[in-house]
Amino acid sequence: MNRIYQAVSSLFQNEQDNNNSIPEFSGPPSTVATSSSSFDATQVVCVHIFSGDMKKTWFYSQETPESCKISSISSDVVTDDTYFPKTCFIAFIRGGKRCKLYSLDGRLVYVTTNERYLFVASKEQVEPENTQSEFWIEEEGRTGMISFGIYRRRGGGRGQQMMASEKDFRYVCLERNGSVVADRKAAKSWEHFCLIPVPLSYMKSPEANITVRIVDHRGRFLTIGDRGKVYFHHGPCAAIRDSISLEYSKQSSTCRLRSTWNGHYIRLETSDPKRPFLVADGEDSSVAAVFHVHWHKRAFFSLELLSSGFLSSRPNGTISCSSMQDSTWERFHLSCILSCVPRDAPISISLEKQAHSRRVLRSSVVVPCDGRTAYSVISDYDHLHCFCRHVLESSVKKQLSEDEYEIQTVEQHGFLFFSKKSQQLLRVKESYPHSLIIDLISSNVLKEYRAVWTIEPLQEEEELCCSLSLHVHSKPKSSIPSFVLDSVCKSSCIATMEDIQKECIRRMKLRNLALRKGGMNTFLYVPNLIGYLRILLAIVAFWQWREPTRFFFLYLTSFLLDAADGYAARFLDQSSEWGALLDMLTDRCATAALLTLLSHLYEQYWLLFLFAIALDGFSHWLQMIAGLASGKNGHKQAGRFAVLGFYYWRPVLTCVCLFNELCFLCLYLLYSLSTSYLREWNEVVHILFYISLPVCIFKQLISLIQIWSSYSIIFHTAS
Repeated sequence: MNRIYQAVSSLFQNEQDNNNSIPEFSGPPSTVATSSSSFDATQVVCVHIFSGDMKKTWFYSQETPESCKISSISSDVVTDDTYFPKTCFIAFIRGGKRCKLYSLDGRLVYVTTNERYLFVASKEQVEPENTQSEFWIEEEGRTGMISFGIYRRRGGGRGQQMMASEKDFRYVCLERNGSVVADRKAAKSWEHFCLIPVPLSYMKSPEANITVRIVDHRGRFLTIGDRGKVYFHHGPCAAIRDSISLEYSKQSSTCRLRSTWNGHYIRLETSDPKRPFLVADGEDSSVAAVFHVHWHKRAFFSLELLSSGFLSSRPNGTISCSSMQDSTWERFHLSCILSCVPRDAPISISLEKQAHSRRVLRSSVVVPCDGRTAYSVISDYDHLHCFCRHVLESSVKKQLSEDEYEIQTVEQHGFLFFSKKSQQLLRVKESYPHSLIIDLISSNVLKEYRAVWTIEPLQEEEELCCSLSLHVHSKPKSSIPSFVLDSVCKSSCIATMEDIQKECIRRMKLRNLALRKGGMNTFLYVPNLIGYLRILLAIVAFWQWREPTRFFFLYLTSFLLDAADGYAARFLDQSSEWGALLDMLTDRCATAALLTLLSHLYEQYWLLFLFAIALDGFSHWLQMIAGLASGKNGHKQAGRFAVLGFYYWRPVLTCVCLFNELCFLCLYLLYSLSTSYLREWNEVVHILFYISLPVCIFKQLISLIQIWSSYSIIFHTAS
C-alpha cells in the first residue's frame, strides 16, 4: 500500500489540503490514463464518479480526524473551483476489473466492516484497520456505465482472508438522501455509475495527452472503422477501436484526435464541399483536424471545427461537421477505458530459412479470452476439423500418460495450383495451461516436425486477454521449390491462427452468455420475435387465401422478414439454436403450405407439387443430419460440390430463394386474377413468372445436389 500511496502522491502536488486551489498535475500527461493498446496491469485515471443519469456526483466534504464520509451533490457544480478538488477521485484499475479509489490528495476510499457507508481515510492512515478497499467493476455492456461491487469481510482485522462467496458480495449504490453505501445484493439500472475523466481545462500543464472513449448523447462511442471511417457506434466492436488519444492544449483550448487502434489522426475530408466528413487515414499530424473544445456542466463538452462548425452525431451514427449552434444534443462526454480486450488483433509471423529445406516459423496473436479458454481450443484434438479450415480429420488414437496423447490428423495444404494431402501421427505433451508440445511420429509428407504452443496472459490475475504463440520447426520429405514451401508455410500458419482466434472468440462469447446474470430470455430475442411475427403473418395470409391482394402482400411480407431476422441476429449478437430452428421450420412450413394450396388450385399437377414438397423437406432434413454427423453447426454445408459453395454465397442465396417463392406466388396470382377484377395485372404476373421459373428449376436441382452431398458426408463420417 505504501507504493500505491506514493504513486498517487507523485501524480499531484498538494501542499495544502483545506484550501480550494486546484491541484497541479506534476506527473507526465501520459500517466493520467494509460493507453488501451498497452497491456499494463494497472491503469491510473483521474475521474468524476457520476450517477447513471448524470445528475449527481460523488463528493466528500466534512472531515474528521479519522475520515470523511462520501456523499453526493448536484453534478452541475463539478466544474466549480470550490467543489472541484473534492469531487475528483483517482482510480487504480487493475486488469480492467479490480479497482482502488483515492482522493485527489492520495487518501484511500474504503468501507468498514461494521458500516455500510463509504469513507475517505485521513492523511495519516494508508489503510485503516477492519476495512475493505478493493472494489470490483462490472461494465454494463458497451454503454459506458459500470457497477461497483465489494466483498464484505465478515469480521476480524486486515489480515483475515477475504471471503469470495456470492452472499458476501455487495454493490455500491446511491441512496435518495445522497449517501453512498455498499449494501445492495443486486445492481439495478438506477444504481449504475459512470466514470468521467476530469476536464482537461483544469490541468495546470499546458499540454496533455490522455486515452479515453468519446461518447455522444445516445451512448454511442466514437469508433474508427475500416478504411478510416469515423462514426458513432454501439454495436459489437472491439473496445480498442473506440479508444481515442486526445491531445489537448490548454493555452488555446484546442485538441487533436488520434486513434490508438492504428495511430492515424482524424482529419477533415473536403472532397465534397457541401458535405465534409471526418476520416482517419494517416499518421501525418500536420493535416490533422484542430478542434476547439467548449467545456460545459457535468463534464460535457462540444467540439468545434474552426473551419466548419460544431460536430454532432446523426441518428444513423454518421457525423455532421456543419452545425452552427452548440446545442445540448451535440455535446459529448469522456468515458474511461476499463478493459483492453482486442478483437481481430493482427497476426505477427516470421519465417527463417535453414539448410536442407528446413523452416523455422514463429507466429503470435492476441486472443480476447482467458488462457484456459485458449488452451481448450488448441487441445481439442477430436474437433480440430470443425474450426480449422485445412484439417480434414482429427482424432485421439490413444492416451500414453496423464498428459501425453497420440493423435492422428489428415490435412490439406495448398498454394495456387499446388495442393497436397498429408496424414500425420503426432505425440502431444501437455503442460496445462501454459504450453503444448507436438512431436512427429510418422507422416507421408514431413520428415521432421515439432510445434510448441505457448499461452501467456497479458493482464495479471483476471486474464482478460492472452498472447498465443506458435513455434514450428519442419522439414518435408521431398524437395519442394523454395518459394512454394515458404508460401505454403506462411498461408497455413496464418489460416491456423485466424481460425483459432475466431474459435476462442466464439467460445468466450458462449461462456459469457451462459454465465451472464439476469440475461434476456432466448425466446424474447429480437430475431425470435420477428420469427413469431412471420408465423402470425403466414397464418393470416392462408386464412385470406381467397383474397389475392391480401394473401400476396401478407405472404410476401412474412417471407421478406426472413432476411430481417437474420440481419438482426448478426447485428444484435442474438444468434441462438432456437432461432435457427424456428427460422428453418417457418420457411419449410410456409413453402409446403403454399405448394399444397397450388396443388388444390391446379389439380392436374398435384403430383408435381407433392414432389416439390417432399424434395424441399427431405433435402433440408438430410442436411441437418449431415451437420450433426460432421460436428458442424447449421445445415448449409457445401461438401465437395463447388456449385453449393456458389449457391451459399449470401447474395446468390437471397436471390434464388426470393425468385423461387416469387414463382410460386405468380402461379397463385395467375389462377386468382383470372377470376377477379384485377385481370389487367395478368401480363405483369406472366412476365414475373417466366423470369422466376428458371431460378425455381435451378433451386430444385440444388435440392437434389444437397441430398447427394449430405448423403456423402453421412456415409464418409459413418465409415
